[in-house]
Amino acid sequence: MLLRTLLTLVNFVAIAAAIGVYYAFPQYATIVFYILLGWMFASFALMYHPRANRPVSSANPSGMTVSADSPLSSSAGHEHASSIGFCMYCAAPLAPGTDRCPSCGRTLPHFA
Repeated sequence: MLLRTLLTLVNFVAIAAAIGVYYAFPQYATIVFYILLGWMFASFALMYHPRANRPVSSANPSGMTVSADSPLSSSAGHEHASSIGFCMYCAAPLAPGTDRCPSCGRTLPHFA
């Protein structure tokens, strides 16, 4: 999961909590509004930070490894090279012709 995705989910939870406070405790609605407004400005700054495209969890959460000659390997029988300039799994920038992402380690498909 990308940090940007996590921030978006936290924003939805914060908005839902603010709506709940508005209906349950209307006397605190103004305070909660300004706190939510401050959080939204801070989260927008975090979303556009270069590290927001980094994965929060590991690329291989199950711990399963696949050998290069396995039929499950994505490189079996294909010529792979990245031609899009970024990893489609973690959005890390890539040099042209890269066949494996240096950030998440996944094999990249070749788009002809």
